Amino acid sequence: MDTLLQWNKAATQRNSILQRAKLQLTTQLRFKDTEYGTKYWFDKFTVGGTDNKYTINLINPSFSEKVICSWYCELLSEVQINDYDKNTYLYQFSKAQQTNIADMYAKLSTLSLDLEKSEIPVDIINARITLINDSEIKFDDFDSAYAFLTAALMEESFTPNNTTSLVPEDQQKIKSAASLNQQVCTLKDNFFGHVIAKNQQGIAVKLIGQATGKTGLGLKTLPSGYLKHHQEGFSYIALNKVQVFKHSDVYTCTIKY
Repeated sequence: MDTLLQWNKAATQRNSILQRAKLQLTTQLRFKDTEYGTKYWFDKFTVGGTDNKYTINLINPSFSEKVICSWYCELLSEVQINDYDKNTYLYQFSKAQQTNIADMYAKLSTLSLDLEKSEIPVDIINARITLINDSEIKFDDFDSAYAFLTAALMEESFTPNNTTSLVPEDQQKIKSAASLNQQVCTLKDNFFGHVIAKNQQGIAVKLIGQATGKTGLGLKTLPSGYLKHHQEGFSYIALNKVQVFKHSDVYTCTIKY
């Protein structure tokens, strides 16, 4: 198989739950000209964050206008001038890293299949991926990033802190006392529900409802923090969706509905 097809095949696997949820797993491509030829390698891996011209998102790879860097950068579509076959940097990189590329996508495929077969609800998986994407955790190699993703997505009692050995020390503190499955309320909009995932960036809540008031004209918005003082006997709009909130907006509560 053409080495480039391995990446293109990964980009067209529309049934991958990782792709449907738009997981971000990026890496940078590097090269160095030596007296023995040009050396190519993957340099660092980042879980979450954003993609740009200097990075490739391995989950949904795109190569248009992307660059590969040494002490200077070249477009991946440019021809490697030291290559007597006049192939592009992208082709040369893919050829040099063929084994690593195949290994990475085999592991990502396994993770996706394991998630599909697990009993973890899709909305919880999507919420976990949303939280992961809001983070920006860097790893020196793919295996470390993959180990973190496996724990973060497959652990039933997930918070990224279950993998503290892989997470930088300054990212190991969870800002909220709310625990998984605990009932919580939000200050701003008076939502209430149960925690299904969390990390240092936020808390994913499976919403049950939103408290409202009634007037002669219908429903009205209640003041911020209403549920702190009114935990029963109120009207609410029933909900059944997952939403991510900032830690500062969430507090534990006991709502009777």
